[in-house]
Amino acid sequence: MDCHHLFGIAKTAYERAKENAEELTSGRADAIVAMLFSAATLEAFIGEFAERAHNTGSDTAKHIADVLGELEENRASLRVKFLVLSELLGKRVYTKGSQPYQDFDLLINIRNTIVHMKPESLKFEPDNIVKDFQSRGLCARPVKKPTITTDDLPHLIRDIATPAAARWACGPAIGASRDGIP
Repeated sequence: MDCHHLFGIAKTAYERAKENAEELTSGRADAIVAMLFSAATLEAFIGEFAERAHNTGSDTAKHIADVLGELEENRASLRVKFLVLSELLGKRVYTKGSQPYQDFDLLINIRNTIVHMKPESLKFEPDNIVKDFQSRGLCARPVKKPTITTDDLPHLIRDIATPAAARWACGPAIGASRDGIP
């Protein structure tokens, strides 16, 4: 399965989330699918880039493929792979404190949080990811203050699974290729 196919799934899920925004269950599920498949697109993209680079006649491309292969063998994170690749390509070095790295990093955080989610403990403050989404206007509901009831308890998926968040999640997946990063 190639990265274009994975991105197609993400984009289709976003379109469904947008159409079913009023239907909370299906709209939220599609928003989460868009986020997860956008992150999967990035991972597939870098693997495909390494494979294509290895199969070229260029010594520089083969060197980049070897470096990416070494990173893969040593189980480097996707973040590290993108930072190293952007440096090797000399196109645009991702800087941790600025865009587009911040969107990329948040998307990977969302993917990891959802995939590795543990039973939530009772808490009255929103998760950091929810706070980040709220600051970007991607959450369906703001944090209610000053009276907090158990109905107001944040739940990551409920709060971030919106059509706006699904649309946003597709951005880092296409932005990396547009900027010359695989």
